Amino acid sequence: MKIKRKQVLFTTIILATAGIIFAACTQASEPTDIAKVFLNAVEKQNIKKMGQYLATRQEAQAHIIQDENFVKMMCGSIGRELDEKGKVKNMIALVDGDTATVIISLEQGTMQLGMFKEADGKWKIDVAFE
Repeated sequence: MKIKRKQVLFTTIILATAGIIFAACTQASEPTDIAKVFLNAVEKQNIKKMGQYLATRQEAQAHIIQDENFVKMMCGSIGRELDEKGKVKNMIALVDGDTATVIISLEQGTMQLGMFKEADGKWKIDVAFE
């Protein structure tokens, strides 16, 4: 009886640890992961999804990233650049603490997809209005 309890306890600890590790790994997105999802939303012209990945340093400007017209303008601008330079070949994130820059290699050149900012463990594209 004691051996079964130990086996059950051991199995429970292993499963709980595996669950914690899995949750930590699936929640930790890299800037390049966010860039891929964002560009996919641009391609599909999914304004709502694009808006989920935008952030701003200025709380007073937070309403701008919720503005559908602003997001549509971004979608158009990025879409045109992708049309001109071709498909994405590779992405590299240059991370410096809680900020990052994503450099995207395209078939005909490169493009930079803004500055990324990490807050509360989530990366977002920082829309800076200086």
